[in-house]
Amino acid sequence: GAPVRGRVLIIDDVITDGASKREAADLIRAAGATPVGVAITMDRQERASDSAEDRRSGVQYVEQTLGLRVVSIATLADLMQFLATTGDAVLAANTERVAAYRQRYGI
Repeated sequence: GAPVRGRVLIIDDVITDGASKREAADLIRAAGATPVGVAITMDRQERASDSAEDRRSGVQYVEQTLGLRVVSIATLADLMQFLATTGDAVLAANTERVAAYRQRYGI
């Protein structure tokens, strides 16, 4: 591929704990370029760590620790709102499972 240089935007499908964004930023810096931000399709709004002391989300981890702004197209809250208002019984049937996922992993 093309050489990595200049200012680089990291693009990914989702963000969970932020680890893959940290790895990408490290690789970009190692190549002599500058990571400038992260664009994702879905912010799962998950905890970055299982630690009781660190209750940050993956997005908060990336923004605070790596100093990179994160922009997402949608969030887990958006998905839950959609499921609650869709009017499509097949889609709405997933509401409880998504809520359980958020209860277990969410911020």
